[in-house]
Amino acid sequence: MTPLAYRPSADFRFPGGKRFAFSVFDDTDVATEPSVRPLYDLFASLGMRTTKTVWPLRYGGPSDYAGSHTLEDPGYAAFVRELAGRGFEIAFHGATMESSPREDTERALELFHATLGFHPRSYASHSNNRENLYWGPARLRSRVLRRLYPALTGEAAHWFQGHVEGSPYFWGDLGLQHLAHVRGFTFDTLNLWRLTPHVCYEDPLTPWVRDWFISADADNVEEFVRVLDEASQDRLEREGGLCLLSTHLGKGFVIDGRVEGRVQRLLAGMARRDGWFAPVSEILDYLRACGLVRRISAVDRHKLEWVWFLHALRRRLKRRTYFKAELQYLGNAE
Repeated sequence: MTPLAYRPSADFRFPGGKRFAFSVFDDTDVATEPSVRPLYDLFASLGMRTTKTVWPLRYGGPSDYAGSHTLEDPGYAAFVRELAGRGFEIAFHGATMESSPREDTERALELFHATLGFHPRSYASHSNNRENLYWGPARLRSRVLRRLYPALTGEAAHWFQGHVEGSPYFWGDLGLQHLAHVRGFTFDTLNLWRLTPHVCYEDPLTPWVRDWFISADADNVEEFVRVLDEASQDRLEREGGLCLLSTHLGKGFVIDGRVEGRVQRLLAGMARRDGWFAPVSEILDYLRACGLVRRISAVDRHKLEWVWFLHALRRRLKRRTYFKAELQYLGNAE
């Protein structure tokens, strides 16, 4: 698939004159302190500051994510505060691991602030949580893609209601009050500027979201190793690109207390390059300050949706299974 190829203006520079920008946006699924701490220690030792999402609230029912730590686990809350003090961004992944009505989301945001002393600035929807903002077919403008989406995903057409006023899951006003950036479409290309100039954009048709951002995506350790291989890193640096890489650092990245060897080698190689390694919101704020965050046109939105759809099909063919090393940590979670 031919990329849409984009470059900022000739005088654009990343801070410090760095050649490219790279960050990781870590969805907190199946994460516990022991299963992700070694990664954040590695990031810190390499001079990389990234973004970690959290769930504030425990969930007492059955869930595929049972055992994941939340801010209601005192040791994990202390760990998250430590990360914030070390310069990592702490972001919001919803109230908890399953669907949450408005009152739980409100309580979760209050606990986030009480634990960390600030509100989250970025957010990513989680799985099939009903309170996800503009998710499912609501994320699409193309009538064709709206029809194809339920068949592709198996999701009910009106399942997601975080943006629907009057729904018990509505919290769009709270999101607009606190969140600067919300993750939308994800892709399997490392340099996002190969796809579109609109890495971060405003959409007048989604009034409860201030800014959307797109990201590269690697679900688990095996996909992370594939997408971040040395050839892709070479290309990212050579093109002066921008990569915000979404992943789940809880999914197989740490085995018996140690970061998986290929991950350690690839991140160390990335850190030796001439990159700006800052949290996602810091990078997006810089793009806005440089005039690179604008209202997206209907034509550009249409293009972005179709590129996303083609990437989504391609990613289904490239899905990789992985050794679920996190199970030993989930079984011992508090």
